[in-house]
Amino acid sequence: EHALVMGTASDADASGGTKTRAVVVDLYTGEIESDVVLPFKAAHVLPLHTGASHEHAEHAHDASAALLVDAAGSAAHVFPATSEARDAAYADRARISYYTVDQERNELRGYGLLPASLDKATGEAPASYRTTQTWSQRFPPEVGQIVGYAAKPADEIVHSWTRVLGDRSTLFKYLSPNVVFVATAPK
Repeated sequence: EHALVMGTASDADASGGTKTRAVVVDLYTGEIESDVVLPFKAAHVLPLHTGASHEHAEHAHDASAALLVDAAGSAAHVFPATSEARDAAYADRARISYYTVDQERNELRGYGLLPASLDKATGEAPASYRTTQTWSQRFPPEVGQIVGYAAKPADEIVHSWTRVLGDRSTLFKYLSPNVVFVATAPK
């Protein structure tokens, strides 16, 4: 198993941009497997499920790759850019989405990946995708200001979809991965 440790910092050279340092650490030995400086600031990390983790439900929470969303632009990059990770992103590209919360504007925005095709010459999946805004929800001032938000973790495993209540009725859990809880409070 591996852990991805990420951090961002302003670049000290003439470009002056913000970059992301991505370090992959072996959880058992503590050894650094890779240490890469990416030329963009990563705003979101979206897990990708590759190979065996995609085929076996009991390992569905083991993500060995990720899509890193660029904070400045409208792009998402596969990390690491191996053929297995690119194939996983390509297979799930229609289901991948993320959201942002703008507390200053009192607004939520949802994004998805734009369609991409395989490289015609090599047949390989792309290493990056353009993103687009697919929805937004602005809260009017009379509702209040956004003070908090939460979503179900993408890798959460649900062991029981139902619960039997005391009166022997059944309560079904609402398990949509696309639900975001938003708390507002008066100004």
